[in-house]
Amino acid sequence: MAVGQEFCFLCIEKMAEKMDRVMALAGGEIFNREDRSYGVVICVRKKAQL
Repeated sequence: MAVGQEFCFLCIEKMAEKMDRVMALAGGEIFNREDRSYGVVICVRKKAQL
């Protein structure tokens, strides 16, 4: 992803718990998270080029 690019995806709760660390290591951030009955919608943004 390019710096500033955003991406939203759906995942299960167990996987969503680990996303903060994954995003930080990849130079990104989670800017929105919505818990829904069918899973978790997470929106991420690239902060830095690694």
